[in-house]
Amino acid sequence: MTISGELTRWQAVSRRPVAWLVCLVWCGVGFWLFLAVVIRHLLPLDSGTITLVAIFPAAGAAFFWAIARRDGRRVVEFTCDESSFRFRKVRSAQAETRALSEVAQVWEARERSGVTGYGVVFRDGQKVFLERGLPNAKAAADWLNSHRQP
Repeated sequence: MTISGELTRWQAVSRRPVAWLVCLVWCGVGFWLFLAVVIRHLLPLDSGTITLVAIFPAAGAAFFWAIARRDGRRVVEFTCDESSFRFRKVRSAQAETRALSEVAQVWEARERSGVTGYGVVFRDGQKVFLERGLPNAKAAADWLNSHRQP
């Protein structure tokens, strides 16, 4: 039995700008706050004002790093057969092949709205994420979990 799934090119590309958008929003809020508080009201540039204004670009950079890290684990295509799990992540040009015996854990990632995807951890600690929009993601997660060796 073989299970496979692949995001369309549009689906894979449309999720990339999220990190840039979050960073721009947070940095834009910080810039707006700087203009509104410091320039318009001509408040003195004391350490409290500078810290307040610096929080937003720092938060934007932190969110960008977190989203980019998460996207680096996201699978855009996979094939799972009787003995192996072959997948390609967002930023990889080449697919990786792992034996089913290397799968250590499979879990459902949940939010209040329901299942958002499935996480897979291999014995060496590498993690990949099969998102809900990926065709056959649930079937692959169930297959990997049923063939996982303790």
